[in-house]
Amino acid sequence: RRGRRGQEGPFMPKRALLFCALLAACAALLCACSSQGAGSAPQSGAPKAESPQPLALLHDADETAEKIAYTEDGRYYFGERHDQSFGNNLLYMDYKTRQSVVVCEKPDCLHNDETCSAFFPKDTGPTSSCVINDNLYILFSGSQTEVPCLIRMDLNGRNRTRVCDFPSDFSFSSPLATDGASLYTLIKHAEIGEKSEVHTTSKLISISLEDGSTAVLHEWDCDAHLWGAENQFLYIMVPQHSDGFSFDFEVQQIDAGGALSGTQPYQGIAPFYRVANNTIYWYDQDKTALYSRSLNSGQAEVLAEVALPEKASASVPCVLQPYLFLEVFVPGDVGGKYYYKVYDMEQKAFHEVRLYLFETETDNKLIRVSDLIGDSFLVKNREQATTVTGITSDGQVVAFDSFELTDAFISIDDFLNSRPNYEEVKMPQLA
Repeated sequence: RRGRRGQEGPFMPKRALLFCALLAACAALLCACSSQGAGSAPQSGAPKAESPQPLALLHDADETAEKIAYTEDGRYYFGERHDQSFGNNLLYMDYKTRQSVVVCEKPDCLHNDETCSAFFPKDTGPTSSCVINDNLYILFSGSQTEVPCLIRMDLNGRNRTRVCDFPSDFSFSSPLATDGASLYTLIKHAEIGEKSEVHTTSKLISISLEDGSTAVLHEWDCDAHLWGAENQFLYIMVPQHSDGFSFDFEVQQIDAGGALSGTQPYQGIAPFYRVANNTIYWYDQDKTALYSRSLNSGQAEVLAEVALPEKASASVPCVLQPYLFLEVFVPGDVGGKYYYKVYDMEQKAFHEVRLYLFETETDNKLIRVSDLIGDSFLVKNREQATTVTGITSDGQVVAFDSFELTDAFISIDDFLNSRPNYEEVKMPQLA
């Protein structure tokens, strides 16, 4: 059973410096990607984009979440190299072997320059990726030195092709949807006014998977959000009003040609919500209840009553069917503590979960849940520190500690019973 992705992206490392790894790591360069039997990227041909299929959202609706590509058996994502190549490697995590490999079949490849199909310079910018019709597509947002572009390749990294370039003001921060022949996403433009106020406009665009040609389908004079896709419609959230404690918005149904076919108003929704599987979930602090509502429905459903400690607050950071994660914060005299209340929507039962990245007398940090894979959750179970050297813009060499979160599997039973029995994903050394 595969769940929908549901984890935020703030835990991705962000560095403003040019990174260089310690030279002691170079002995690990032969940890190549093509070890047979230990895990490898899928094999594929290169079929053309097929005729339109029902629309489907390819990523988490949260714009801060990772926008990575998935297959039934694994996922593609980028790993930062810890050397002077100033690049990233495309990796594939095999769910069966629980191992990540570099997506390159070149013998004895060091994966540290553009002769490797899995190497991408960092100045290509942030990425959004997806698997459609047996091809891997990667959208790069570009940088000051590189324009945004669309890359297509086979699932094993072969036949890497630059499909097209985009205007320099394109930035792919929204999730992607597809009908099998085109990609759909929102492009946003922000302007700062005389009083430092920010005004954002949004455009819904389509991108042909065959040649990268684009078309503007619909425009909004606000910061709209792509929240879902189902059958022939895209669901766009258009904000109306917020007082800081709740907000009003409407969800517009837009077809693949850009026409507005319907609108659903939402009022008084708690700000700490989650959108998954074309449904919005939220916790109402005043009514002490969990709610859900389909994006094409006018009726909210009470999922469960939730009793919390006095002065506690809660939000919904993750939904992986049938599990809804309620993150509870209980303030203390100094700081406060977090824990999960996980609601099984099938069994109608709550599980209190206390599994942490770290815990002190005054605070803690919960492990982060990324996905539901079969009978296990994929989580970020610990922070791994690495000493990194870098070069500033004026040529100064500095050293600092960098923290990356480690991927691991944990069985559903262990997780719901707060047993920290993790199996960490084996990683290639990118140095």
